[in-house]
Amino acid sequence: GHIDGMILFEKGEACRSGKDCITYEDSSCYNHLCKKPEEEPDDGTSDICDRNNEMTDKMRNRILDLHNLYRSLVAKGEAEDKKGRTPKAAAMRKLKYSCELENTAVTHARNCVSEHSGEEAREGAGENLYSISVPNADKLKTGERACRTWFSELKQVGVGRKNLFTQKLLDHAKKIGEKIGHYTQMVWGTTEYIGCGIRNCPQQTLLLSSLCLEAVLKKPQLPNANHSGHSESIKA
Repeated sequence: GHIDGMILFEKGEACRSGKDCITYEDSSCYNHLCKKPEEEPDDGTSDICDRNNEMTDKMRNRILDLHNLYRSLVAKGEAEDKKGRTPKAAAMRKLKYSCELENTAVTHARNCVSEHSGEEAREGAGENLYSISVPNADKLKTGERACRTWFSELKQVGVGRKNLFTQKLLDHAKKIGEKIGHYTQMVWGTTEYIGCGIRNCPQQTLLLSSLCLEAVLKKPQLPNANHSGHSESIKA
């Protein structure tokens, strides 16, 4: 609770039931407080992708599940925009985990540079980046924090009922000192795969370093959802 610039708590109505608690799946509401379900500690199992990537299956599944949880809220029209709720999505894809994208994310995360990678290195795939100035931060919690931070852009900036990703939207976010591109990357309707890398670097944890690549895997090109000049519906 001492990280400069972080929001103390999200403003809004207190929970009335477990369905109001969306930070962690299967949470319950007790005395208007969201109670996280008990869970087993991360045992370090890494069978899904290369163990040398320093990612565990629990990290992979947690980030994947959070993305799909937020995409589901948007698809059902239950996500809170700046003014109201998001429109429903007709065919929002459920994301799957890609070891290929993880390898790309981990390769860049190992550079310990809090900057986006070049599009050529990731074959044009979209990318979300998050860093936290805490050395040796818990990777699982950092992944959770990154997902929450990215999705919170919807409520802070808003997209509107037209649901379009435009340069005007990016300029508006910048003007008010916020960002919106991480959110739009998370909920892009045709995105099918995600792969992530988290790296503990000197003096900070580059989360993904919290680097997440999301793309429709169609060779030879991986479309970048947040591509400059696109004015498309975020709704599938």
